[in-house]
Amino acid sequence: MTTHLRAASVAALALTSALALGACAGSDQKTETKPEATSAAAPSSDAATPAAESTGAASSAAAPAQSGPTPALPTTVGDYSSDDPNPTLSLYTSSSNQVVSLFFQEDVAPETLAKALGEPQTIGQWQCLEYSGAPTCMGAAYGGTVTITGGGSLEEVAAFGDQFLAAWV
Repeated sequence: MTTHLRAASVAALALTSALALGACAGSDQKTETKPEATSAAAPSSDAATPAAESTGAASSAAAPAQSGPTPALPTTVGDYSSDDPNPTLSLYTSSSNQVVSLFFQEDVAPETLAKALGEPQTIGQWQCLEYSGAPTCMGAAYGGTVTITGGGSLEEVAAFGDQFLAAWV
């Protein structure tokens, strides 16, 4: 079963990455991202889902968009881990074999990518939408956009994103 989950997640990641790169390929302007002025409290971790306390409303525990040099990706985020996180593309797997794919693209605003892929809704600091049947959220960090695909509902993906940003320092 893990092989099927990883294959599906790799396919979703490849599709999202290709579209994200293509969405900005025709744009001649560089989009600036602005950090949010909210304070972050690390969301609680739950073994079953990335967002045990997700209510469907905007997250009040959203981490601010990071700035400065881009650090190495964390190997663990809540209940999720990645054997060897790649600086641009990574897969994180939970103990219950739920897979989340992560893509980082520098110098592009999340709103630009999200609007190119559909009609996003805002959940906390994330721009989220169902893309090709996969829950996908985009948020600002380190002068670029983090795109997260998979991991449950849009709210759960956004909550995983909050955990990820809190760990990515």
